[in-house]
Amino acid sequence: GIWQFMRSTARRCLKMNGSVDERNDPMRATVAAAKFLRSNYDMLKSWPLAVTGYNHGPSGVRRLTRKYKTRDIAELVDARHGRFRFASANFYASFLASVEVEKRANKFFKNPRWLLPLVGEEIRLSRSLPSSLILDWFNGGLEEAKLYNPHVRRNVWRKGGWLGRRNFLRLPFDQVKEARLAMSQFKSHKAKSGDRSYRVQSGETLSEIAMNFGVNLNLLKEINGIDNPRRVRAGQKLLLPLKE
Repeated sequence: GIWQFMRSTARRCLKMNGSVDERNDPMRATVAAAKFLRSNYDMLKSWPLAVTGYNHGPSGVRRLTRKYKTRDIAELVDARHGRFRFASANFYASFLASVEVEKRANKFFKNPRWLLPLVGEEIRLSRSLPSSLILDWFNGGLEEAKLYNPHVRRNVWRKGGWLGRRNFLRLPFDQVKEARLAMSQFKSHKAKSGDRSYRVQSGETLSEIAMNFGVNLNLLKEINGIDNPRRVRAGQKLLLPLKE
């Protein structure tokens, strides 16, 4: 994503699973980046150090301040050593340069163009939904659906793909009411159309269940909102997708 989150850091406040990677959603990721910076500041009590900690890690920056007995970013840069090399040492200066370019874009670029705000509303999926239904809310426009939802993984948009429940979906305002209604109707329709449920037996794996019932493993994970297939437990109730 635009804020270059490592997976371990992103998992604190962003969702990553088989359906979505919220690091790729500019709005969600920006809020997460702001929270991370604020957390760094709470630890380091200095914005130059907090910004540097975004690249080097806040604990690493704190160790540097203790080792060199200074909280002055300029002195730390002059004394850089070991893992605190060019990228980390110059991260704050690069940040200031980026802010300056943003403020004075008309000076540095010829006729810069600014993207218009993406106006829409987020809804939380109460159940897994096929991409074919989701695309109906964009009048079948795949590119528009991707534009509104850059966090949704490519495999969801492929034929037969599903977006897992509990993930969010961003829609144009005029489609939200229709989407909520369609989602509720789809749930009742699927219940009547032959969806089956199954309780996991002791020692069974998700891949074994998929093989036994002749269903796609990834689809089985998606419609049950399972991120880690190793976490299924005996007695857990699974919804089995219809065979194609």
